[in-house]
Amino acid sequence: MEQSIRLGPVTQQKADLLVLYQNENEKEQTADVKRIDEALQGRLIKSMKEDRFRGKEGSVFVMRTHGMIAAR
Repeated sequence: MEQSIRLGPVTQQKADLLVLYQNENEKEQTADVKRIDEALQGRLIKSMKEDRFRGKEGSVFVMRTHGMIAAR
């Protein structure tokens, strides 16, 4: 498995897996989460809310991008 850390716009990162950080104690979504949500036409935050994902320690939220951003 190849792993790398890249700099640049999160919506333009080509990858099989894109990992974003979200802490349950933050009142707002992180900037990267907001950028990805905008690129996905609001689907990310809507799905997170539907699944009641809060970013608790040890929790994971998985979502396909359906080709709307560079990451799959």
